[in-house]
Amino acid sequence: MQRILACGISLVVAAALGISQPACLESASCTDGKKDGAETDVDCGGPVCGACQVKAACLQPSDCLSGVCTDNACVAASCTDGVKNGSESDVDCGGGDCAGCESGRACAKVSDCASGVCGNNVCQDASCSDKLKNGDETDVDCGGSCSDPCALGKGCRLDQDCTSNLCDSTSKTCLPTVCQNGQRDGSETDVDCGGQDCAPCVDGKTCASADDCQSRRCGNLICTTAACDDGLEDGDETDVDCGGSCPARCAKGAGCAAPSDCATGLACNNNVCCLGNDCSGG
Repeated sequence: MQRILACGISLVVAAALGISQPACLESASCTDGKKDGAETDVDCGGPVCGACQVKAACLQPSDCLSGVCTDNACVAASCTDGVKNGSESDVDCGGGDCAGCESGRACAKVSDCASGVCGNNVCQDASCSDKLKNGDETDVDCGGSCSDPCALGKGCRLDQDCTSNLCDSTSKTCLPTVCQNGQRDGSETDVDCGGQDCAPCVDGKTCASADDCQSRRCGNLICTTAACDDGLEDGDETDVDCGGSCPARCAKGAGCAAPSDCATGLACNNNVCCLGNDCSGG
């Protein structure tokens, strides 16, 4: 068997190995099945042979494939050992076994990064336009600190994460509001309209009072078209059956939005049709 010389061994290593003259040590082969020469275990470790597997003896981290030597024994790589080892893409992160790396740490693929964004082999910050659900987003590029709330059916944590401002506390998904769910419920007088909470209903929908109708006209519990002769202030009228698109102009004392709502010779002041000095009171 050919013998080789392993030179330059430190005094510390030599002393641990019981070698009296470390400057130039005759070493056995790294494949002879024996612990000899400068090896820390059989055919591994030391300055000449390859690093050792887990549980083999060691004197320093470089003696171990894992890069971790604890109590003179090589130990398995872990996500808390302060060494980049195993499948990690950076120290104690990435690689599939450890948590994703923070921005600025090394990565080989998107799953190595907590943000899910790996660019030029470096983890990047999450953004609200990267087409990924990352950062504090509740769904892809929405919710959380993003300016855009999430659409119906998307993920959420809080009501404000949703365009509907309603997040189901159990499913954590955005739900339609009472006025958007295609059902007649709550105080609605018809499907998704009327009542205390929803917008007024269009003509032909069920109503309980004029307030339930866009036309402000509820007859026989049905919203009907506003008319300029129905004895009601409805439609775009500024007072009962006058102003707005009605042909009749409003008399003195009646409501108005503009001078054109008032009869000839009258002015509109503070939304009331007035005449001459009557208008000066502000």
